[in-house]
Amino acid sequence: MTYQPANTESSFIPATEYFPPDDAALRLKLTDIYSKAAAAINLKEIALYEEFEQLTGKQFYNPADPQKRRNGFRRVFSFGAIAAGATLPITHGIKGIVQTTFIGGCCTTAIDSRSVPYASVANVNQQIEIQSTPTQIIITNGAAAPAITSGYVSIEYLKN
Repeated sequence: MTYQPANTESSFIPATEYFPPDDAALRLKLTDIYSKAAAAINLKEIALYEEFEQLTGKQFYNPADPQKRRNGFRRVFSFGAIAAGATLPITHGIKGIVQTTFIGGCCTTAIDSRSVPYASVANVNQQIEIQSTPTQIIITNGAAAPAITSGYVSIEYLKN
């Protein structure tokens, strides 16, 4: 039983269900259950991290039309070495981004693995910065940071 508007329901599937003995009613019930299960599954995050554009399964509210959600997309990029104090621009080639919703990743250095972005409370010159522009992802390694040998960065976004 639902006590809120349909557009505020979460992707919850009941663990039990009543199935009517009548064939016509059963067919309607099974169709309804299938539709609800498919919708709930499709609302879960799709955990594929590919080099090509993927639907994430995430849906964002739309200020222009609250009844029409906007789909999130994701792309992942691998990158190579970045020396201490250097900047690496990665041309992403994504057309029509209206909002970045997440950008981040991980990298390997000669001494450890670090998140991107990386913040050090002890040494601000060892931080790793990441930015996105309409055409690039820009990673800057801190001047006193260990050299980055490789890494992955993921960008999630909304499109027109």
